[in-house]
Amino acid sequence: MKKYLAFILVFVLLLSSLSAYSCAEKKTPGNADTLGSDNSAETTEPEIDYAPDLPDMDFEGAVFSMVSRDDTFHSYAAHTRDLFAEEMNGDLMNDATYQRNAKIAEKYNVQFQITTFNETTNEYAPNSAVEKAVKAGSDEYDLLLTHMINGATSAMNGYYLNWNSLPYIDSDKPYWSPGAVLGYSVGDKLLLSLSDMCVSSNDNTHCMLFNKKIHENFQLANIYDLVGDNKWTFDTFREMTRNVASDLDGDGKMTEADQFGYFIGGSSGQLNYLWAGGSQITSKDENNVPYLDMLSERTIAIYDFLYDLRFSDDTFHYAYWHLAFAYEFFSADKALFMTTQIGVINDLRNMDTDFGIIPYPKFDEAQQEYGHYVDGHATLMAVPMTVSNTEKVGIVIEALSYDSFINLVPIYYDTIITNKFTRDEESGEMLDIIYNSRVFDFAYVYDNWNLAFAFSNMLDAKVQNFTSYYEKQEKAELKQLEKVIAIYDELE
Repeated sequence: MKKYLAFILVFVLLLSSLSAYSCAEKKTPGNADTLGSDNSAETTEPEIDYAPDLPDMDFEGAVFSMVSRDDTFHSYAAHTRDLFAEEMNGDLMNDATYQRNAKIAEKYNVQFQITTFNETTNEYAPNSAVEKAVKAGSDEYDLLLTHMINGATSAMNGYYLNWNSLPYIDSDKPYWSPGAVLGYSVGDKLLLSLSDMCVSSNDNTHCMLFNKKIHENFQLANIYDLVGDNKWTFDTFREMTRNVASDLDGDGKMTEADQFGYFIGGSSGQLNYLWAGGSQITSKDENNVPYLDMLSERTIAIYDFLYDLRFSDDTFHYAYWHLAFAYEFFSADKALFMTTQIGVINDLRNMDTDFGIIPYPKFDEAQQEYGHYVDGHATLMAVPMTVSNTEKVGIVIEALSYDSFINLVPIYYDTIITNKFTRDEESGEMLDIIYNSRVFDFAYVYDNWNLAFAFSNMLDAKVQNFTSYYEKQEKAELKQLEKVIAIYDELE
């Protein structure tokens, strides 16, 4: 499916009260994610102007072509709402996207074109289209918006340019994700990146919810206060799940008829405990080169905690079911806690009982930061190897990213997430913490999930000894990591 969006519209500038290229913006929404960064989701820094230093260029009506997945897998425009809009329709996100594209099309005399592929049928289709074009020597596409893991697969086959070699791209600006830039780079080279142009990637950040009705019925400690007092830990979480689990029908079995302490939908939510507990798969050395760092005392302790959580005698507190069941039963007040992704909270909009949004717990009170990884379904950005006009591509992407930082991020955060998804003020504060603790782990993406989900699959298989299983996988993973680093080393 192709949609051609030509924004050669003189009148459109009247629709915006600000020009992102002529005014020094005071409000700095920030891209709130970290691998060591503490940007808040919305801060005010009146003395800083983050506008990019871009030349005035006329690209004479050239096409800027994007390729992406469509939104058929979701109940809303998860992948495309921040990329294009066909017309103004009163929706704040849609209209901000439309105005942004129209403004940049007018300023640089370009036409935006987007090609989308059905993600339900084949999520790799956008990557296949780019790979086919590169093999043919065609510059048909200027920007690929890719599923994280699929993007890494294409990167390893040599289909992308190095972001740091593109003119006018400034990854140090706050509208580029510092977590993704640091997490997915090797040395000074970067094949996959993320800017506020793809603000919807925030949707795929993992988080936790709690049912307020059950919480109040059992007179449990205020979780928001626990977070604020640095007492929201693995042990505190586990104790709460034990307190509320109940065999309601008295049949001696835990089924859909009973009340659980915790629902987890699928292995992704389980996997996040690795980063929530302060561990990781890869770390970086002094030259920004990744190395395996998973086998540690902390990782083993996290694994043992999860094993005990799932398979100890008091199993009434835990349910590990398919995602759809988890939402259904959480909505029916069948569990105190549920883990999910931020964007999927939209599917709970009709839930009668109020719920709160909270971060995953820390391993213990000594841990400095919370941790929430961004699921592989999220979008990353890549520039095909055969792009001929890198000046056009660099200028347009940098302009789109900055304008999104100024105009889309506040709408996304204040209107869509805080106002539509949350049911109390405290949940908005918790979202600040969650966004500020986003994690982008190199091996999670470039290892095709293998080592990451080995951690989760071991639990599913009731493997009790993490170390012995990991050591069997480590040799193959080291070879994979060496292969990826060698590919980066060959880049110009």
